[in-house]
Amino acid sequence: MKQKPFFARPRNLCVLIVFAACLLGLAAGVVRNCVLYAEDGLSQAVFSHRMWFSLLCVVMMSVIFLAELLFRVRFPLFLELFAVVFAFCSVALSTVYGFYERIPPWDTIMHFASGPLFSSVGLCLAWLLFRDKLQGAGRAVSYALFALLFALAVGYLWEVYEYAYDSLTGKSLQGWELGLIEDLGNGQYLVDDRRGSGLIDTMTDLIVNLAGSALFLIPVFAVSLKRPAVLDGFAATVYPRRTRRQPRRAAAQTDEQTDPEKNAPQKKGQTDPERETTPSENEQTAAQTDERP
Repeated sequence: MKQKPFFARPRNLCVLIVFAACLLGLAAGVVRNCVLYAEDGLSQAVFSHRMWFSLLCVVMMSVIFLAELLFRVRFPLFLELFAVVFAFCSVALSTVYGFYERIPPWDTIMHFASGPLFSSVGLCLAWLLFRDKLQGAGRAVSYALFALLFALAVGYLWEVYEYAYDSLTGKSLQGWELGLIEDLGNGQYLVDDRRGSGLIDTMTDLIVNLAGSALFLIPVFAVSLKRPAVLDGFAATVYPRRTRRQPRRAAAQTDEQTDPEKNAPQKKGQTDPERETTPSENEQTAAQTDERP
């Protein structure tokens, strides 16, 4: 059966359209920042920061497809689209378009949305790991718990990244500059909250991530107890690994073993040409037989 071209399939075409739309939106943001920088509307530091995050956005939008190629799986369509749109919103809109400054709760919205996204990824991974090992209520509990811990782990690693980035570059991804009132010198600052705005930002992000994950997983868990087939909606398509070509000697042996002419049984009265003996050989055999006592 002849396969359709890759982008002739509705699923692949849908992914291409969404990915291309996000890339166009990102390109428009890059052009906008270049114009602002040329007109002295952006500082060198802000412009470099946004250009770096433009590259990061392309990488993050491609991560799910790189994982599919590496592990030879295909995640559900809704998860592919969700991952691409989330990467565009959390990086391009947040930093390249400056939504963090324009919409104060934007960071909280993104961390809340990351809960359902990475919970869905966790459910897909749980299906790949436990699809043939668990049944009944244990399956629903294991899937939900695995997905919750996976989403929380991703949120934790993101906060580690923000802390490392701020420490190495002096930026303020954690928002520690927002609470500064005055620099008193000698490493001392006057802040509006003794807990520090960076700590408040980090803990708020983790709590919101937990809330988004729980609000997504609790209904999925409740429904899967009565209808276990719901979890199959997070099933990923697994493609077999390609096998290497057999060596020539092995292939030749395989051909000999599967050759019907060589392995076919002989009929009565039919001799094997390879085993036929010459008349002289027959006479020598008969003479040796007569000489025996």
